[in-house]
Amino acid sequence: MTDPTVLLIWADGLSSRYLNELDTPLLSKFAVGSRQATLQSMFGYLSVGGAVFCGLQPGRSRLLWEFGRREAPASVGSALRAVLSVVDHVPNDRARFLLRLGILRSLGTEYLGLANAIPHDLLWYFQPRLSSQLEHRPRVGEGVNTIFDWLVGAGMAYEYSRPPPADEGSAAASLISRIRKGQLPNLFVYHPVSLDVTGHKSGPRGAATKRAIARFDRTTGRILSAIEHSPAKILCITMSDHGMQPIENLFDSQSRIRRLPLRIGKDYLYFMDSTMIRFWFETASAEDIIRSDFSGPGRFLTQRDLEAAAIGKPDRFYGDLFFAIEQGWAVYPDFFRRTHRPRGMHGYYRQTYDTPVAIVGGSPGLSPRFTVPEGNHTDICRTMADFLGLKAPFEMDGKPIVEYS
Repeated sequence: MTDPTVLLIWADGLSSRYLNELDTPLLSKFAVGSRQATLQSMFGYLSVGGAVFCGLQPGRSRLLWEFGRREAPASVGSALRAVLSVVDHVPNDRARFLLRLGILRSLGTEYLGLANAIPHDLLWYFQPRLSSQLEHRPRVGEGVNTIFDWLVGAGMAYEYSRPPPADEGSAAASLISRIRKGQLPNLFVYHPVSLDVTGHKSGPRGAATKRAIARFDRTTGRILSAIEHSPAKILCITMSDHGMQPIENLFDSQSRIRRLPLRIGKDYLYFMDSTMIRFWFETASAEDIIRSDFSGPGRFLTQRDLEAAAIGKPDRFYGDLFFAIEQGWAVYPDFFRRTHRPRGMHGYYRQTYDTPVAIVGGSPGLSPRFTVPEGNHTDICRTMADFLGLKAPFEMDGKPIVEYS
């Protein structure tokens, strides 16, 4: 009897609105009846990864946003600060990122993350939440680890493939060949990103996105077909992390924030995510000023809002106060882009425009199907772990949502 294998297709940016016979005819043939389910939208850039690979809601995994506040600002000389202040004016997001990265690495300075549009006077106050991607098994938090750790601990194998958009076709062809030859490890994660990349650049209705959807449909359809003819015992879950909302309006929040009578680092700090502005306060008066004088297309979240998003009370690493942007708007410029405005966005609080989706398939004789019409990303982790016979060292938040014939 062959060892069980899970193939997780992490379809980055696959909107529920793409799943129809016109846009995805091949995928729609597999997404019928109880083989398809919707997933609840999650709030926080890192929350989905914590749910899928730890089986935990963000309040327990402490995986929320990509960047948070350092305990103390990084110690940097005046010369480097001056150089990076010049780099700040480079009128291209990619070029600015490469210049900043090259300068910091050449000087042996710790690299401060991928948010290449953090202004130089704020750069030293922030750090990435994780030192590397979850599949590289970084230390996530006290007492928390991932399904990759469980696999290694059980003497099992895994692989993670996140090809650049231009290489997705060849990566899918290689995956199909390995499926047919029975050469997959116990867990294989295939993570194409082209839907997300084109969705941000051209919007979910843009011509480039339509072409990316068609390519994804063809490659994923071939992968699912290969699994249905495989002699191995394979459970395949195709899952999206989020949808993609068209952007109708832009909010230049930084110009408003910088006009406030407050001193950066002395009175307050702020971080601009694409759908969220986070504040830290050093004085009570700073919080009063932000609450009374800052406004825009959104609202400050209450503790009840955070609890409804399974976040609870986040520690100060992520912020003291959170301003959530309305759907259809985007913060621009933000700390990730200044020169290329987004046409599509995700990550809103209580996103309703679309939902993430999941499709389940398997090799002959398995006949998997969802037991619920709607699940949570934590359920994906629990389902994978149960199928592989893995036991987490803690109680997961998710439940198994797939049954078999």
